[in-house]
Amino acid sequence: KRKLSSWCVKGKSFTSALTSKICWCTNSDFMCDYGFERAAPLKSESQMCFADFWFNPDSPPDDCILGQAYTRSTGYRKAVSNVCEGGVDMQQSLAQFQCPLIAPKRLHVTIKGV
Repeated sequence: KRKLSSWCVKGKSFTSALTSKICWCTNSDFMCDYGFERAAPLKSESQMCFADFWFNPDSPPDDCILGQAYTRSTGYRKAVSNVCEGGVDMQQSLAQFQCPLIAPKRLHVTIKGV
């Protein structure tokens, strides 16, 4: 903000001192994924995301169909609207897994005696 007593004029040759560039990714560019939470702040692993007590990261998604593949979360995702590139990649080990043959929910199979 300029002083009321000043007469400042930005000429045609004015260039802004601000520039923007894409930064390298760091640990702070990532947050815990769905079903994961950070450790308690007092612990030494406070920057690590762990599976929440109600979430099983090894279970396939509900809509998994035999013959298809799914990716399992590493526990991290890039923060929303973050465009960093290179550097740290906490999502790097997204492995593909095949959907297992499982019975649909609420299906109970019983065998009557011989």
